Amino acid sequence: MEDSSDHRGRILRLEVNSFKSYRGHNVIGPFKPFTTIIGPNGSGKSNVMDAISFVLGVRTAQLRGSLKELLYSNTAGQSAEDRPRKGSVKLVFEAPDGEEVHFERVIKPTGAAAESFTSEYKLNERAVGWEQYNKKLEQYNILVKARNFLVFQGDIENVAQMQPRDLTNLFEHISGSAQYRQEYEELEKKKAEAEERVSYIFSRKKAVTQEKKQKKEQKEEAERHQRLQQELDEARSSYFTWQAYHIDQEVSEAEGQIRDLQEQLADAERSLQVAEKAAEEKKREQAGLQKERLLLEKKAKKRQADADKKNPEAYKVREEIARHERRIRSGEAELTERRRRAEEQGARVSALRDQLEALQDAQSALEDEAKRGQKGKLQLAPELADEYNRIKQEVKAKTAAMDADLASKQSALEAHEQARDIAAEKLGTMEERVASLAQQKAEAEGRHESVAEALKEKERRLAEAKGELDKAHKEARHVDSQRNRLALQLEEVEGQLREARQVRKESERDRRVNAALNQLKAQHRDRVYGRVAHLADIRDKKYVLALTAAMGKDFDGIIVKDAEMAKIGIRAFREGRLPPHTFIPAEDIKVKGVPDALRNQLRQRGVGKLAVDLVTPKAEGLERVFQMLLGTTIVTDTAEQAREVAFGSAQRQKVVALDGTIINKAGIITGGFNTGLEARAGQWDQGALDGLKQKHQRAQEALEALPPQRELVSATQDLQARISGLENEITVLRVDLKSSQDKARSAHKEIEALEKEKERVAPERERVEDAITAARREVAKLKRRLDEVVDRSFAAFSKKAGVKSIREYEETHLKETQRLQRERLDLAQQIAKVKNQLGYEEKSGASLADQIAAKQAEVQREQEALQAARKEEKKHAKESEAVQAEIADLQRQVADKRGQLEALEAELKEYRDRVAAAKDAVAKHRRAIGALRASVEDLHTKRGDVLESARIEQVLLPVLTDGVAEADGDKEDEQEGGAEGMEVDGDEAGPSTQKKKRARLDFSGLPPEARMRDRKNKERWERERLAEIEELKSEIGRLAPNLKAVEQYEAIREKEREQLEELEGARRESKAATEAFQAVQQARYDAFMAAFEHVAASIDPIYKELTRSSVHPVGGQAYLSLDSSDEPFLHGIKFTAMPPTKRFRDMEQLSGGEKTVAALALLFAIHSFQPSPFFVLDEVDAALDATNVVRVANYMRHMTRHATQGSFQGIVISLKDVFFEKADALVGVARDAARGCSETYTFDLNRFGPPAGAVA
Repeated sequence: MEDSSDHRGRILRLEVNSFKSYRGHNVIGPFKPFTTIIGPNGSGKSNVMDAISFVLGVRTAQLRGSLKELLYSNTAGQSAEDRPRKGSVKLVFEAPDGEEVHFERVIKPTGAAAESFTSEYKLNERAVGWEQYNKKLEQYNILVKARNFLVFQGDIENVAQMQPRDLTNLFEHISGSAQYRQEYEELEKKKAEAEERVSYIFSRKKAVTQEKKQKKEQKEEAERHQRLQQELDEARSSYFTWQAYHIDQEVSEAEGQIRDLQEQLADAERSLQVAEKAAEEKKREQAGLQKERLLLEKKAKKRQADADKKNPEAYKVREEIARHERRIRSGEAELTERRRRAEEQGARVSALRDQLEALQDAQSALEDEAKRGQKGKLQLAPELADEYNRIKQEVKAKTAAMDADLASKQSALEAHEQARDIAAEKLGTMEERVASLAQQKAEAEGRHESVAEALKEKERRLAEAKGELDKAHKEARHVDSQRNRLALQLEEVEGQLREARQVRKESERDRRVNAALNQLKAQHRDRVYGRVAHLADIRDKKYVLALTAAMGKDFDGIIVKDAEMAKIGIRAFREGRLPPHTFIPAEDIKVKGVPDALRNQLRQRGVGKLAVDLVTPKAEGLERVFQMLLGTTIVTDTAEQAREVAFGSAQRQKVVALDGTIINKAGIITGGFNTGLEARAGQWDQGALDGLKQKHQRAQEALEALPPQRELVSATQDLQARISGLENEITVLRVDLKSSQDKARSAHKEIEALEKEKERVAPERERVEDAITAARREVAKLKRRLDEVVDRSFAAFSKKAGVKSIREYEETHLKETQRLQRERLDLAQQIAKVKNQLGYEEKSGASLADQIAAKQAEVQREQEALQAARKEEKKHAKESEAVQAEIADLQRQVADKRGQLEALEAELKEYRDRVAAAKDAVAKHRRAIGALRASVEDLHTKRGDVLESARIEQVLLPVLTDGVAEADGDKEDEQEGGAEGMEVDGDEAGPSTQKKKRARLDFSGLPPEARMRDRKNKERWERERLAEIEELKSEIGRLAPNLKAVEQYEAIREKEREQLEELEGARRESKAATEAFQAVQQARYDAFMAAFEHVAASIDPIYKELTRSSVHPVGGQAYLSLDSSDEPFLHGIKFTAMPPTKRFRDMEQLSGGEKTVAALALLFAIHSFQPSPFFVLDEVDAALDATNVVRVANYMRHMTRHATQGSFQGIVISLKDVFFEKADALVGVARDAARGCSETYTFDLNRFGPPAGAVA
């Protein structure tokens, strides 16, 4: 008996009530330390496993059914026990102290008629909640969540196939570290958020500290900037006053020149009026001639159309004449050919008749020879001759019937052979005729194909010619339309050119510069590109003013290829005494790229665009030039936005508004209405005049390139003649095509008839051959019988005559007979062949004679029709001559009108040239006046710009009005007046001009060298002042002061203090979150590693125990390894098992039995950690062979002994007999078919003693 005094608790029995396959109340047990549950498949063994799992609180989803499905159900029965509404499982557990504890789980409906069910837990017959129930189980180390004491069917396979991460999850449940998972993840998230907040606040504090340092430096720079700004204002005041002085001097000189040019302009305008009046009269005369020409052309076209309507009749007559002539020629040629063939056929008939007569004579001679040969047969001695004759007569009498029969059969054989020869001859003749017809058909078809191809080609050419004719008509209309359109276009462009020359007010200096630039381009074509404004397009015209202002003085620059070319240009301008210009070497300039950060910043703010992105160079390689000119300049829509962009960030950029307001990097603002800037901006459209000139040149060239009208008319007439010839050729080809098609069709029909005849004759020939073969056999048979009779009758005679047989003697006579027979047959065949050929030729000759007569009649009819058609042709010819003469006269009149128009056009061109010259003279004077006025206006504008710049830059100038210093408001009005638009011819000076004239500066402060008018001194003085100003600007620009730096510095210090307090608070929160997280992390780590280290230490001994044998006493090797030792519960666990004598392989490569043993070793090792009192396994031995089953059974018996360290109660569901014999008790499960349920039977094996070789 088992000692029950030393155990950690065990299952005594199970009491199931209406659970799964168990009907009513059933007691299963008692269970011994090692109990095996056995029974056939389907008996309900695994339901015992489900009952234990159910009562221990395992979730219903893992028990193969819902609560309702866990209730017993017998569909065949009708009693209450067959369909119970309640069920339960009670597990009677014996505690280590011997106390019985009843664990029970009840299934009951939620209502009286409800189809849903719920479960209730009871502890010692008292209903309790799950928490209390589970707590009681955990008291005995029954950990339901870990479920390390239940191994269901399939668990072994699942364990063997577990991935490292799945194995980690299993260890989390076993170790209990899973209870920390949610808290771990929440604290980890809080810790990350706290650290992120600290990092964010720290970065903000760092930025504030950096900004504080920067503001301090800006404060120091602002103070220095104020000192330098005062010096700059003084230098500018001197420079602005000097500019105004020299501008006033230039205005006085220009106004004198304007008065002289106005007198010259009046004379030129009078000359223009005279020239225009004369040109207008010539235009009216040209319009009249043009109208007359169009009327004549219309009349000629109408007469041509009327003639074309009548032409089809005449054309049809001409075509009919040509068709009759072709048919007559063709008929006569064919008639000649047929007559020739008739003569040849007559000669063949005559020859055949002569040949037949000769053959008949030869046949008669052969018969005579045969008769003569019969007389000289068998020349014997008299006594033998008589005997021979007597015997011969006897033999004849005996063989008379056979001779008659043989003669009849030989005659029939000869008749068959003759019929065969005639049929063969006939077939040969037909085959020759078929071959001849096939050749004729092939020739006709070849002719048909070649004619068809030629016809197709002619039709294609006709279609092309008609298309060309239609195209020629369209081209003629198009040329007339183009000529008129181009003439109008030329007049329009010439008018635009005149207006453009009048509007374009180009100064003498600009003309000289442009001429020098054009000369440079001509000399260095690929090295001089042109002005900046002419080499790029602006994507939106609203940016024109802003981009002009952004480029500043470089806007008038000239772009060249390299530095060497720039030097050549500068030398050419110096030698030509031209104003200084900036030459930009495109390949040698150094350009800094625009930072992407700046683009992204503008895109995010949505205010402003990079100036370089608004310009599109017209040629490759110029992008660098415009990037250098514009740099990082930003363009905004308004001045307010410009100030926002310029002062809204720590790093300053040059900013330009659409109205031309500029804020440079130093913070200096330049703006206001500027006529000079607008005039410069107009240079973007500098190419308009050149475009008009090119347009005029292209129109003139296009007009000259148009083909003359005479060529078009001549080409049209040639095409019409070509079409007429092609139509005639197509008619002839169609007749030829039909003729060849008819010949081919006729030959085909005759071939078909001959083929049918051949099909009829061929079987007859085969039948004759068969009859010949049969007749020859009969003849040979009769001959053999006759020979036998003759041999018997002449046997004695042959001995007397000294021959072997009478037939040997008669052999010579027989050979002669056979020769005669062959010759007779040959002659008969030749005679039959000649007769057949003669009959065919005579029949063909008669047919050919009929054809000749029919063709003669056809030719006669065609000749009569030809005579009638020629009469009709003469009638139409008289009518056509008058119409063509009238059309030709009209065309001559049209040509005359064209000649007059051309002469008039030449005169008109001369008048146009006079008008153009007069207009050019007027335009030249107007341009000169306009240029001077523009120059004056530019000077006034320049003067206003100088004053406006001084006002914007807050530079005080000595401004006087009539010798009295002006107030600030009057001064401002004066500056605004300087920005008015340019005056036009005849306008009086406006108020703004008067203000500009009234506004005077006090030039007494200028030194004498500043008042000098020579260019050298002016350039020197300006260069010195500009160098001084630029040096001060450069120094100020390097400072880039922030004038609000003092206030900003104090604000930054306060902001730094607030950031520091916020950072300290965030650090305290981060520290608390980190400590809480680390505590939970450590608890989770400790729990997980306790389980892992225990299982890792136990797995190898257990695996060795399960794989040890006499052959391999050491057994296999198994171990666990962690993917990460820092946070093992977040990574995988690698399980490795090496069976005895096997090298290392992955678990997937082990056999099914090896996987099962490895999985069992792992499950036993897991169970050994916090072991439950019992271990239940459900058919885990399915994949094991007999040897491994014995090892597992021995291990189970060993571990269920109380003397074994870590022993437990084992319950195994199995069908293997090894488990039967190793167990302490058997629980048999059988199916009660009558009751429709499972029954159990318990059998105690302890009374028989321990099994052989097993532990007691």
